[in-house]
Amino acid sequence: FSKIEERKADEMGIHLAAIACYDTESAISVFNKMNIEVEEYMKNSSEATKIVDDIFSSHPLTSERYEFLKNASSTENPKKYSTECGTIAKRFKDMILLKKTNDNKHNP
Repeated sequence: FSKIEERKADEMGIHLAAIACYDTESAISVFNKMNIEVEEYMKNSSEATKIVDDIFSSHPLTSERYEFLKNASSTENPKKYSTECGTIAKRFKDMILLKKTNDNKHNP
């Protein structure tokens, strides 16, 4: 995937999380922790720089994703979709349950 496609996936992901009543601000914390870990890893290993460069050739930097999510979560959050939250969250859970059921049928 390209960086543009990954950014679009982040946009779609935070939107879907918000309309399903998930706390979009939790994503901020996850990406902040990832960013700290990547920076620490790069400080401690010369091989890490090559690995991280390979990953980020097709993905936005973790710090960029963190900033995007921090800004987007102020508008894309459950409060914006409060009247629809329950319905969409139930649909997500039903889809996941159906997929697990189908997977179990095909892979006993």
